Amino acid sequence: MSAKAARVAPARAHLPALAPAIEKRKRGASKPQTGVSPLLLAVLATVLSGIACGIGSVCAAGDGISGSFSPAGNCEPARQYHMAALLNDGRVLIVGGMGTFGLGVLVNAAVFDPSKGKCEKTGELNVARNVATATTLNDGRVLVAGGETTLPGGLLGVVASSELYDPITAAFSPAARMAVARELHTATLLNDGTVLIAGGEGHGGDALKTAEIYDPKAAIFLPTADLVVPVYKHTAALLDDGRVLIVGGEDATGYATDAAQIYDPSKHRFYATGKMSSVRKDHTATLLRGGEVLIIGGEDNWGHALGSAELYNPRTGQFRVVARMKSPHEAHTATLLGDGKVLVAGGFDAVNGVTSLSELYDPLTRSFVQTGSLATPREYSTATELRDGQVLVVGGFYWELGDSRLLDSAELYREECRAAGREPIFRRSDDQASP
Repeated sequence: MSAKAARVAPARAHLPALAPAIEKRKRGASKPQTGVSPLLLAVLATVLSGIACGIGSVCAAGDGISGSFSPAGNCEPARQYHMAALLNDGRVLIVGGMGTFGLGVLVNAAVFDPSKGKCEKTGELNVARNVATATTLNDGRVLVAGGETTLPGGLLGVVASSELYDPITAAFSPAARMAVARELHTATLLNDGTVLIAGGEGHGGDALKTAEIYDPKAAIFLPTADLVVPVYKHTAALLDDGRVLIVGGEDATGYATDAAQIYDPSKHRFYATGKMSSVRKDHTATLLRGGEVLIIGGEDNWGHALGSAELYNPRTGQFRVVARMKSPHEAHTATLLGDGKVLVAGGFDAVNGVTSLSELYDPLTRSFVQTGSLATPREYSTATELRDGQVLVVGGFYWELGDSRLLDSAELYREECRAAGREPIFRRSDDQASP
C-alpha cells in the first residue's frame, strides 16, 4: 500500500475520493494580441508593480518581501470539497462541501467579511452538494451548478440542478437545470457574461464529453460543442483573448491525461492544442499577467504527487517546463497575487503527507521559492485573493499519523516589506500601506 493509500484508507473510508472542482481567476475584458512575448509582459507588469510600491512608500528600494499565514477564525462547519467565490462587495462566499461523518454532503454556507475578519452564516443551499462549481456573475449573483448530493437512502448521486446566491438577500434560489448531471466539472465566466460548463463525471462514473453555456439573462443552460477529450478533475483557465484552456484530468480510461484543449466562444467549438510534459490530475492552472498559464503539480497515474510545473503559451499553443517546486504538491491551491507571483499552498506530498508547506512562483525568474507555511497542514481547501491582496484559505482535510479530521479553520496570507531598523509593513495589492 502506498503512503497516500495508507493515510486515506483509515481516515476517509466514508468519503469519496474526489477533488475540488472550482477554478478561480479574476474576470477581465478581452485583450488584443500584441506580438509582445508573455515573459516581457510579465516583467513589465512586475516592474511597474514594484515602482508603484516605491511611490506609495510601501516597499522601499532594497526592502525584502516575506509572506506569512495567520489564523482568521472558523468557517463552520468543518468541510472539504467545498466551493468559494469572491463577491463583488469584497466578501467571500464559502458554500457546500463534504462535512464530517454524520453530516455528509452539506447545505451550509458562510460569508467571510474582511472588514470584520470573520465568517458569518448565510442562507443554506436548496440542495446539498460538494465538488460543484461556484461562479460569480457580472450582476453579483453566484451560480452554483451540479455536484454530488446525498440521495434518499443515504447513497451519493450526481445532480443536474443549479441555484443562484443573491448576496443582497443572503439567500439561494433554484435556477435552471443543466442538460446533463455532472460533478468534478469546471465553470468559467466568459467575457460576454455567460458561463462555460465543461466536462465532469456523470452518473456512472464516466468522463463526460458534453459542455453547456449558462446564459444569466435568459436564465437557461444552452448546448454547445463537445470537448475533444472527455475529462473530469481537469482545470480551466480563461485566456486574455477570451478563449478557455482545458488541461489534464482523468479521461474516459480512468487515467490522468496530458491532453489540453481550447474552447473558442466565437466559434462555439473545442479543438486540441499542445500536450503537457506530464499527465496530471488534482493540479492547478493559473493565468499569469503576461498571458501564459502556469500549470502546477498534481498527481500522475502511479499515485505520485508531482513537483513539476509548466507554462502554456497561447500564441504558440505549446507547453514548456519551468523550474521544479521545492516540494511536490497535489490537491493544493494556487493564487495569483497582486505583484504577479503565484502562491502555492498546502496539498499533499509523498514526504510530508498533508502539508503546510507553501511557495511562491516568480514569473521573472520562472522559479519557485519557499514562503511562510500554513498554520495548519491542509489539502482540498479553497484559496481566494481579497481586494487588499491578502489570500483567504478555508477548510480542507488534515492528516498525520494518529490524527485526521476535516477543518473549519481559516487563515490569511499576507506579504510584508521588511527592512533593518523599522517594523514590517503590510504590502497591499492596491499599494496602500496598512501597519
